[in-house]
Amino acid sequence: MISDMYPTTRNRASGTFVQCQAAELVRQGIDVQVLLPVAERFPFPKTDPPCEPPAPEDPLVFFVHYLHFPQRVLPSLEVFFLLRKLTAAARRVRATFRFDILHAHRLFPNGYVSMLLARRLGVPCVVTAHGNDVNKHPFEDERIARYTRTVIAGADQVVAVSQALREKLLTLAEPLRPVRVVYNGIDTERFRPRENKGTLRTELRLPETGIGICTVCRLVEEKGLAELAHAFTAIARSHPGVWLVMVGDGPLRTRLEIWVREEHLKGRVFLPGAVRHNDVSLWLAATDLFVLPSYREGIPLTVFEAMACARPVVATTVGGIPELALNGITAILIPPREAGALRSALLTLIESAEVRQRFGEAGCRRVGERFRWSQSAASLATIYGEVLAFRKQAA
Repeated sequence: MISDMYPTTRNRASGTFVQCQAAELVRQGIDVQVLLPVAERFPFPKTDPPCEPPAPEDPLVFFVHYLHFPQRVLPSLEVFFLLRKLTAAARRVRATFRFDILHAHRLFPNGYVSMLLARRLGVPCVVTAHGNDVNKHPFEDERIARYTRTVIAGADQVVAVSQALREKLLTLAEPLRPVRVVYNGIDTERFRPRENKGTLRTELRLPETGIGICTVCRLVEEKGLAELAHAFTAIARSHPGVWLVMVGDGPLRTRLEIWVREEHLKGRVFLPGAVRHNDVSLWLAATDLFVLPSYREGIPLTVFEAMACARPVVATTVGGIPELALNGITAILIPPREAGALRSALLTLIESAEVRQRFGEAGCRRVGERFRWSQSAASLATIYGEVLAFRKQAA
């Protein structure tokens, strides 16, 4: 696997889904090594190994440092330096690990570079599209769009993490083989209903009473946080027992802190910052409902996690969200960028414990039946077998 979305000491919350998928593939009998590109800016480290040894805490991972140029400035240089480093790293790993397939996560740059590398090594290449690599980046830069179309048309197999992403991907280019959909999974042992809400609230320094709303996301505009702030301001005035936790960090944090001060919401709005992925379930279990008013998404893992914790969901009808959370059954889904609709949806759940419980239980059942990591990895294993058989037949 080649993925820069993977937990590291620098960013422990990044790409946990790739880590879970790789670990589950190993449990199902597939040998996996992960090459993790690490973008380094000037000054580049003097010690420049092509491939660091595995991290002690995760022996699946090799770190590959490469000189990074912003993609929108010089995407061709990004490709050049990443391909150079990954080629050296892959050959070094292959001396002891005779892998059969390269599987890259994200169409660009990883997918494009992996496709070139796979051709050099004579192995097939599978590429998974995750969201912004289809929905956003190709529409911001024509050069990236060309690379993206080349990957879609040239990879041995393209995988999408949702049906919505698959449909959007097909508008960009025609693939060699039909695009397959493999949903991410959820660790239902870690993310599960808990009975100790009161204890968790005390431990996390949250209000012991009232209805708690939780969102878990990067604090950026496209997560719909302006609409959430507007909706919660109105709710806070009419419902004094309701409070909000915004778990995550990002460039909007300062603006959100100013909003809390100006609206006198101290003690009603909490900004704990980024937390370890292992701890996200605690924040979900300490609250009563989950909200994600994003403008665009691929397949947001936090929706899986909230449902697995038996939390009802308020989210927008973007990306793969409607494939995960069923409107009127596990969630209330609303259009993006509509603070009024968001406020109404939140109030529906705030004002009815019966609806919260019913939606939460239905969501928990749905995750257990449809979205386990064992199912995700089994689907990938089937695809790997098909790709190898197709390559053998073509030869």
